[in-house]
Amino acid sequence: YLNNNDEFNISNMNFKIIATPGHTNGSICYLLNDKYLFTGDTLFYHSFGRTDFPTGDYNELMKSLEFLSNLNYDYIVLPGHGESTSIFDEKEFIKNVRD
Repeated sequence: YLNNNDEFNISNMNFKIIATPGHTNGSICYLLNDKYLFTGDTLFYHSFGRTDFPTGDYNELMKSLEFLSNLNYDYIVLPGHGESTSIFDEKEFIKNVRD
């Protein structure tokens, strides 16, 4: 099992785990080499994951998006679907979702 803030290395790649519950219980993102953020179904380009699954929770997902919006603006977001984006580009979208 992987836990929030766990880190592991594969060759010269350093991965850090970021817990992002909401889409489903146990959802995580992977931060690679402090530059690339693999978000799976948590965050997409100007969108976010569904919460209508049995363990989905809209309020938890909003907390996860808020946390992600405060990460390094330069992080390149590689979602599970669609085009890549960045924390910088998604910060305004996340703000509007919350308001």
